[in-house]
Amino acid sequence: MRTSPGGCRRPGTSPRPAQPDRTHRDGRTGSRPGARASRPGRCATIACVELPVAWSVVLVVAGAWSLVVWPQFWRRVAKDPRSRDEAGRPTRFLTVHAVLVTVSLVLGAAVALLGVLTLV
Repeated sequence: MRTSPGGCRRPGTSPRPAQPDRTHRDGRTGSRPGARASRPGRCATIACVELPVAWSVVLVVAGAWSLVVWPQFWRRVAKDPRSRDEAGRPTRFLTVHAVLVTVSLVLGAAVALLGVLTLV
């Protein structure tokens, strides 16, 4: 199996030996570097990871779910009487939930982006 310098299998390469009629300037054989390889079956490819399309869709849906649900949760937390003290200052309840919502939104956006990138 041909591998890239990072050690993972290049997308579109097969475990078959390289074709001897294709030789690069540096003496390597096989497909040209950077060539877009055809995807066997129904797989999405990003970097050197092949992901089935169904899993890519799961990532997009999970990310979208987080991006839809957490802002609504934040609105409810912000209205909760435990969010502010008598002087109107934010409480630990609000601070903890702000961190929770922020981290969840960032992770949700990253998961959705990863799913979209594997579909492209």
